[in-house]
Amino acid sequence: TAVATAAEVATGYITSTSAGATNITFPTGTLLGAELGATGGTIFELVVDNTAGANTVTMVVGVNAILSAGAAAVGASFGLLTIPTGVTGLARYTLLFSSATAYTITRTA
Repeated sequence: TAVATAAEVATGYITSTSAGATNITFPTGTLLGAELGATGGTIFELVVDNTAGANTVTMVVGVNAILSAGAAAVGASFGLLTIPTGVTGLARYTLLFSSATAYTITRTA
C-alpha cells in the first residue's frame, strides 16, 4: 500500500504481486503533470496488472486527480477502482489532463 510515484506511473505499467490487499494512490496532478510534461488535453494510458497478486488492488484517487464525469456516472465500470486477482486482474486507466497540474481518471478496460 503506497502512493505510486509519478515516475512509476509514467512507465505506463504497474504490477502488483502482493499477498495482502493493496491500495495504490495515484500521484498528485502536479507531480504527474511535471513528469509527463502534460498540458491541458494530454492523454495518458496506465495499465495495472494484478494477475500475479493474491489479493485485490484498489486504486485511490490522489490530489488534483478526480474521476471523470463518465466514471462518476457509471461507477460499476468506468469508475471501477478495484482490480481482482488472477486472469481478470488487468485494468487500463485513461488519464486526461485539464491542465498541467490536474487530471481526470476513467477506467477504459
